[in-house]
Amino acid sequence: MRHFVIILLTAIIYLPERSNAQLIHESVVLKDKYNFASPLDIPLYLSGNFGEPRSTHFHTGLDIRTSGKIGMNVNAIDDGYVSRIGVSSKGYGKVLYVTHPQHQLTSVYAHLNDFYGEIEKVVRGIQYATLQSEFDTVLPPKYLKVKKGDVIAASGNTGGSGGPHLHFEIRDSKNDEAINPELVGFTIKDPFPPLTYSIKLYDLGPNKMNATGKIIPLKRAGNHFVPGFTTIRVNSQQVGISVQAIDKSFNSIGRNGIYQMKLKQDGQLIFESKMNRIHFDDWRYSYSYSDCGERMRRDAIYHKCFVDECNEAKIYEVHQNNGAIVLKPGKQSEIEVVLYDFTQNKTSIIFQLEYDQENNFFVYKKPNLNSPMMDCHTENIFEQENLKVIIPELCLADHFRLQYAVKPSTKYFSDLHQIHHREDPLLDSIYIEIKPRNLPPELRSKAMLAFMDNDVLKSAGGSYKKGNVATWFAKFGTYVVVVDTTPPKLLSTNIVNNKKLNGNLLSFHITDYLSGIKSYQVIFDGQWLAMDYDLKSHHLFHRLEKPLAPGLHKVYIEMTDFKKNTSRYSYTFLK
Repeated sequence: MRHFVIILLTAIIYLPERSNAQLIHESVVLKDKYNFASPLDIPLYLSGNFGEPRSTHFHTGLDIRTSGKIGMNVNAIDDGYVSRIGVSSKGYGKVLYVTHPQHQLTSVYAHLNDFYGEIEKVVRGIQYATLQSEFDTVLPPKYLKVKKGDVIAASGNTGGSGGPHLHFEIRDSKNDEAINPELVGFTIKDPFPPLTYSIKLYDLGPNKMNATGKIIPLKRAGNHFVPGFTTIRVNSQQVGISVQAIDKSFNSIGRNGIYQMKLKQDGQLIFESKMNRIHFDDWRYSYSYSDCGERMRRDAIYHKCFVDECNEAKIYEVHQNNGAIVLKPGKQSEIEVVLYDFTQNKTSIIFQLEYDQENNFFVYKKPNLNSPMMDCHTENIFEQENLKVIIPELCLADHFRLQYAVKPSTKYFSDLHQIHHREDPLLDSIYIEIKPRNLPPELRSKAMLAFMDNDVLKSAGGSYKKGNVATWFAKFGTYVVVVDTTPPKLLSTNIVNNKKLNGNLLSFHITDYLSGIKSYQVIFDGQWLAMDYDLKSHHLFHRLEKPLAPGLHKVYIEMTDFKKNTSRYSYTFLK
């Protein structure tokens, strides 16, 4: 039976030619076969769906709304065992992984507020055995068993969460790929077709690096959308298209992604993407899947119906000529883009496209032939006086000419080095090495790189070695050598020295100047104390589980940042 389930799931995910109606029918069959419990005791309304392109990654699960509340019961969806537990001030925050060996699937529950029962005891055991509040631990199989419907945790807002919700995933236990939960029967009520607002056309021909794309608003015409004019005439024979679109489900908030996109030229399918599975190696291809520039400039999501040269994401089922529309002189082509959500609601965009050499649709900037060409298939090394940049192979979405400028500065320990444009995507980290100027030997251990974010310094990490300061970082932009000699700072939010503490909460606000807080230790009445740390709110706290004995109590806090600057604070209070 188990092998039949796996084969059926694989068929659903990889066969490209089935209709959405078949897909939904098979999903219902799987729902009956798995008969999973719901992870929450409330209707599944979303604030984010599977495959949604976030600013730095594809979303690999469902963000389920919890009515703006923390503390909703989180249920195990089936029998299994806790295979991994994590506690972090960022990312998934408090997270549980439950493996279901009977299905070869793993369910993931993230941004939790609390763990329950034996799970909480295991978490505390790990923390006090390692003297680390934050950890990511794989547990032995069947060490911590759960039953279907067990309440295993409380929903929360920990880690990188932007508001109370449950992030819920289904993963293939064999390869850790994230699977769209709707494929295995987690039904989301969705009566609404995707929303679309405009399209953007790109020159994908020989001059694409010098061409500026153009946005065209859409309007409704009957049961589909069209541009403001029937025929679009372009001065390129190879054209790409992206669509500004979002999806909404019932009682959802936010901008859900598009489950499936099809691009047809004269009735022939030349491009199709489908959000069924996402491997975590493909996370950052989100930068290439959507128009990164429009995201940064206008916070608008444009889904590309073509594939950049070095985009190897596995979400593309059809991409003839990488999705480029090839036009012939004197012949119009009918272009149709169809957007689907998982529930088969669809939105169509239809227009005519024609090649016209004399048209000025695409505007071209004069190429700077002195700028070096970067090939996305190979490693690229760029060197200037006081600067070295290494871009590994497959780190770029496409080929381009690297733009570089240097601006003199006496404020920092180097000039400002502008390495290309921030809006161009990087699929992974690049190596940046800058030679410092007038850096005293006693400050070398405190040296690091920073990048300018709207004239505000942000940490890019790195260290001094052999006369240079270097780091690996995943953004183009302006970089400079700085030093961080300032230790982290702490402010108690409810403890006053030698005064009575009301309640059972030890609460602190902690910050760091630049490099970021690397570690923290809290000693309470002579014993190490596990803490909760919410990075986004700078909140470090512990809720005492037992009443304190009357009298004097002492708290000692030590914090160290990534440049080894350490601060120490102590408080004494009464109970």
